[in-house]
Amino acid sequence: RNLHKSPHIRGQQPEDKPHTTPQNGQTTNLFVLAVAMSNLDAVPSGDSEPPESSRSSSPIVSRPPSPINPPVATPPPANLSVPPSGAGVGGVGVEAGAPAEKGEAGLGPRFKRGDQVVYKEPTDRHWRAAVVLTAHRPDSTRPDQNPAVTILFTKDGRNVTQHTVGEADENGDVRGRARVQDKLRHPRDMGPSQNTRAAGFGRFEEHWAVVMNDPKWRDKGLPEAPSDKVVHVPLHKYLQLHVYEANPVGKLQVRLATFNIKRYGAANAKGGDLSAHEVERARNLVQVMHQSGCNMVAVQEISMAANTGFLCGLLEELSPGSGWCCTQFVAGEHAMLYQRNVVAAFLRCEPEKLSVQSDEYHYATLPFSPEKTFDAATNWSRWGHPSKRKHPRYDYHMQGASDARPPAIFFLHNGLPADAPEFRSIAVCSVHLAFGEGGKSETRDRQLMNLGSLMPGPGYDGTKCLYALVGDFNSDKSVAKVGQDLASSDFGDRVMAAVNEASPGHVLGLRPGVKTSIGGFRYDEVIVHSDSLGKKRRAHVYPKREDIPTGEDLRKALGDVRLQEYKLLQRAFETVFTDHLMVFVDLAFHTLTPEQKAERDREREEKLAQAASKREVNLARLAVVVEKLKGIVMREGR
Repeated sequence: RNLHKSPHIRGQQPEDKPHTTPQNGQTTNLFVLAVAMSNLDAVPSGDSEPPESSRSSSPIVSRPPSPINPPVATPPPANLSVPPSGAGVGGVGVEAGAPAEKGEAGLGPRFKRGDQVVYKEPTDRHWRAAVVLTAHRPDSTRPDQNPAVTILFTKDGRNVTQHTVGEADENGDVRGRARVQDKLRHPRDMGPSQNTRAAGFGRFEEHWAVVMNDPKWRDKGLPEAPSDKVVHVPLHKYLQLHVYEANPVGKLQVRLATFNIKRYGAANAKGGDLSAHEVERARNLVQVMHQSGCNMVAVQEISMAANTGFLCGLLEELSPGSGWCCTQFVAGEHAMLYQRNVVAAFLRCEPEKLSVQSDEYHYATLPFSPEKTFDAATNWSRWGHPSKRKHPRYDYHMQGASDARPPAIFFLHNGLPADAPEFRSIAVCSVHLAFGEGGKSETRDRQLMNLGSLMPGPGYDGTKCLYALVGDFNSDKSVAKVGQDLASSDFGDRVMAAVNEASPGHVLGLRPGVKTSIGGFRYDEVIVHSDSLGKKRRAHVYPKREDIPTGEDLRKALGDVRLQEYKLLQRAFETVFTDHLMVFVDLAFHTLTPEQKAERDREREEKLAQAASKREVNLARLAVVVEKLKGIVMREGR
């Protein structure tokens, strides 16, 4: 009698065969079960304390664990009243419709959004990986409402399906309450024989990752896989994935770049192995040099403690066979990285015969003295306008003025005498002009107005020598008007006028409005001869400022940088890169010698004069025709 009245086994039919308890293997008749369950009927409803006998351990029948009827590990509270008719099954002793506590067995709310669970229908043979989208808690005012859990699951690790377990369409059938617990499990609740790893279900971890990367999951704005740390994506990896490579260098051209790398190598002043942070920064800088396609890179602010061999090794890994090398340090902060094999081919010589020299600029002496090759190639000793040739070049040491750093000169040639017809050379002057406190510097203004002292002599042969003045000019700070730069301001016009007075024919490589720093300023410039640049070629910035990662991508690129040490995110980014962008330009030898160019100009003037005379003759003839027409009109009018 009590067997059929007991709410704990409602819906179960009595069985004659004994049940085996898995713990001790003893058998218990249903009669003993009925006696034990009848003791529960004596417990009064309300908050009164149940008898001690009802709280003592009794031989409750339990079945072996199975996916259909799992064991319940959470016992009912001691002060829980006897549930009325209609209570749940599966060991859940709560009133119908009452909200379940977190972690209670058998109810949907024990699952929460983002839980990685396993799912199996009673007709299935194997468990599947699933992730909880939503977990619906039953409303306490609606006893007929069933809990529901919406999941995304995968059967084969590829196709992801959405499904709701424990829908509220069971017409109030209390057995619906057991459906959620029957079909969903937390892996931690699995028995020893059902444990995912013990049963060989290690594939679940891969399947969970597939589900959480599925658009059905991401489109709902749900969190990704839990992680307390931002995933580190180094800048060089970001550049490979998101930033285009520059166009390849044209035939019979060489790509020259200038790059301020902001005290690179200073952290390794005491020697020893490079830290992981310095190695990553080196890879970031090298990736920019590689993707820009440069053959020569004049760098500023490189520490004399920097391991240039490591930089060249990284560059060689990215472009095997180029023969990356580095010159000696000049003036404490200048150096040039170059592709020995590529530059030698451009200068029409073997790599072994390529001559590379570096020296500090001095106003009173010839660079690379006593050798005369540089002077012969650049007309260095014939500096300036004839009326000013008696004056020496400008002293960029400026007698110890604040931030007055001497320029550096690099000279590469094919080893032939300067008067040989096949002689070819490249001369590069690298500068880092003064910045000053707050960007204001009288020293820099004087340096800019005397850039003519760093130019080759007038009439140097551009068919045999390419000359470029590059570097960090800090030029934006000398332009008075906001929104202008050296290429679009009156100050820039005066600077270029002084340059062309000393060495005619030179232009600024960058177009107006181009920014060369992370902060959005224009600091770096390239000054070259217009014939070396060509009619259509211009200097370019790489990467563009808008290609630098921002937001979450920027935080990923910072890695282990401690952001709290920097007021601006830009300052933190400079520790893994630099505050400048690379500027490069493609150069080619002039097609005409100075004599040929003079002859070309003379012929052009003659053609213009002939055209002007023909125009005058045609105008005279036209005037005669007009007079004749006027006479005809007047006669016809009469």
